[in-house]
Amino acid sequence: DLVLKIALFLIATFGIIHGCNDLHLHRLNPTLKHFSFLSRLILYLGVVGIFILLYLLSAQICLVSFVVFSAYHFGEEQLEERIFKDFKWNRLLYFVFGNCILLLLFTFNNIETLRFLKELELPAIQQQTFVILCVGSLIMQFMMLLSLATLQIISFKSFILVQLELLLIAALFATTNLLIGFTTYFIFWHSIPSLKSQYILIKTKFSKQRFNAIALQSGGIYLIALTTLFSIFFLIESTSLMLNILFCVAIAITIPHILSIAAMYRR
Repeated sequence: DLVLKIALFLIATFGIIHGCNDLHLHRLNPTLKHFSFLSRLILYLGVVGIFILLYLLSAQICLVSFVVFSAYHFGEEQLEERIFKDFKWNRLLYFVFGNCILLLLFTFNNIETLRFLKELELPAIQQQTFVILCVGSLIMQFMMLLSLATLQIISFKSFILVQLELLLIAALFATTNLLIGFTTYFIFWHSIPSLKSQYILIKTKFSKQRFNAIALQSGGIYLIALTTLFSIFFLIESTSLMLNILFCVAIAITIPHILSIAAMYRR
């Protein structure tokens, strides 16, 4: 299927690449900046291993953790640069806004979402539940952002643009299937802007020589990730087993990535 191949290509390029700089972003963390690359790699793999173990022990708990972390991550990526200053509830706002995006995706593609949960042998969630949570999150983010605009923590123009953007994302999810909708959002709204932010920060903070070394190391990490992804895809015949392994790996590497990006923005 051509659409599936295009989606896999985009995820295998921009999607994976945007997470390959995590070990270098750790150098900007005051706690980790004195660690060697090997020490940071061991720590990173340790966190990955913990979430793989958690998935094996309880896939449901791991799924909930993944959705919560992902919601925060998506919201942070879209709103961070639009907020003029830090405020008490910014992390809650990031979670609520990102939650809107995920719930819009699940609500408009409920049948495919239920099929996906079934393949992973996870309990089904009724569409009515998605709708209630989605509407509640939409109202909450609207009121929070309107309050910030009133307090001039964000510009009123940014408030309007964010709402229009959310409307556009909703229209995308309403007119496409789960795979196309998620891939389009993940690549063009999330991965590419994230890559741009990472590039600017690394270019600013490191010398040209160090920047080139980082590019080479990130390229090596990318090749390892790509090889692992395609090995799982082509060597495992069972669809259910393949999805479980891919989802487990996705959770295990995504949560450390989310923590790295959150630290980057705080920096």
